[in-house]
Amino acid sequence: MRHRDFTINAMAYDPVTNKLIDPFGGQKDLRRKILRGVDDPLSRFMEDGLRPYRAIRFSLTLDLRIEEKTWKAIPLSLEKARATSWERIRDEILKILEATKPSKAFEMMRKTGLLALVIPEVLEGYHKKDSPSGDVYHHLLDTVDAAPPLPLLRLACLLHDIGKAELRKHLQTGYESDAHQRVSVQMADVITRRLRLSNHQRRYIHELLKNHDLPLQTKLRGAEVRRFLSRVDPKVLDDLLILSKAHSKASGADAAEARRIDRLREKSKQMLSEDTPLTVSQLAINGETVKRILGIREGAQVGRILGQLMEIVLEEPAKNNPHDLARLVEEIGQS
Repeated sequence: MRHRDFTINAMAYDPVTNKLIDPFGGQKDLRRKILRGVDDPLSRFMEDGLRPYRAIRFSLTLDLRIEEKTWKAIPLSLEKARATSWERIRDEILKILEATKPSKAFEMMRKTGLLALVIPEVLEGYHKKDSPSGDVYHHLLDTVDAAPPLPLLRLACLLHDIGKAELRKHLQTGYESDAHQRVSVQMADVITRRLRLSNHQRRYIHELLKNHDLPLQTKLRGAEVRRFLSRVDPKVLDDLLILSKAHSKASGADAAEARRIDRLREKSKQMLSEDTPLTVSQLAINGETVKRILGIREGAQVGRILGQLMEIVLEEPAKNNPHDLARLVEEIGQS
């Protein structure tokens, strides 16, 4: 048992004698709500580089205080932690993201140096203003806490504004980060590959980050909702709106913004249920028809024309019929 990680895990029950074998005081530590490494914590961490991550997860999920010697051993074991497989680290991160308040664990990881090993990009926003009320780093953590305990969704919350630190600009009117969504997607792609997420998981996070800047105008036009839906995978729509609400709460937005998100959800669901045309494949004519009308063969030109038709239909869905679209093709072809 000397090589088990923590005293609370170094106990065993002997059914023959009906006794609990507890050579390192695990019961006492449990009663005192303390997490302590067995014997020499640094030696235990150097045996397995995942143990420092587990210490933080156990502290968070079991509400245990990490004993001082064990806490101080974590920064001393970073090289061993660095050598741990990314698959094992990923699994610990996802388990942390299922906890009630993951921000506590990420703060412990920051203070011990583990976060700089795993997702150093998150630290780029530390003490770098996102708004007059807070920095990018704490905004990301607050967004994670505000989301439901779904690990992949919360990972997207952790990464959703990660590009702001790089692009931030301090203006007289406040703080602005142009094109941060594009940069956030690029940075998240690197991080999710590092963590060995599956292609499906990476696409899910990509979709959320790419589209999380929602149309939330007070007077929301149908065309704006349709354009929003035309670029969003319906399978992630609900989670996208949940992320937006978490972001809104973490930003200190008022209740009116939450109501606008709810209104966008209602309108989106209604349009999806009505089979509103949102993609080129839903147009009433296809590329072959465009070629026949204009007498052309070039695929690139056909694609451009279909794109123009889609823009018109997003503005005026009633025009999605063969007669109107054929007439529009002729007009576009003559222009």
